Amino acid sequence: MLLSVAALLAGCGSSASGSGATPTPTGGKPPTAVPRVRITPAGAPTAPPLPTATAIAASAYTATLTGTVTDAKTGAPIPGAVVVIAGGAKTARTNAFGVYRVRFPAGHTAPVTIAIPGFAGALAMGQLKSHQIATLNFKLNPITAGAPPLPSPPIRFGQP
Repeated sequence: MLLSVAALLAGCGSSASGSGATPTPTGGKPPTAVPRVRITPAGAPTAPPLPTATAIAASAYTATLTGTVTDAKTGAPIPGAVVVIAGGAKTARTNAFGVYRVRFPAGHTAPVTIAIPGFAGALAMGQLKSHQIATLNFKLNPITAGAPPLPSPPIRFGQP
């Protein structure tokens, strides 16, 4: 049972005089905060503690893109190409073998662009589910002097 402040203070003296002052139960001193007390009969069951929220790691909602970036004419890997997802939300660089791997939030349609000086860029659009892994291999066309850049055709991946 919970005891109210009024019940705890009942029977305390009052310093009310005919001067119109507000009576105080502590004999003229301002009252202090009284903590709420829960009194249970001996042997009475108490409620179990409430469960706490469990944090879920961001990795539970991520997808992975992996693949290679190569020269469209020679087939040679292109190291150092920048893979950009969702306008810069996530980025990665290809290694010496032209391989990249990047994790990003799943469930949203995301544009993927590839850029490196000396090559025309590439674009892919798609959406992946949580824990899904997609392989996107890009073949970039080298830029030749005096000719307009010839980008690779766009790629669709994942969910429509």
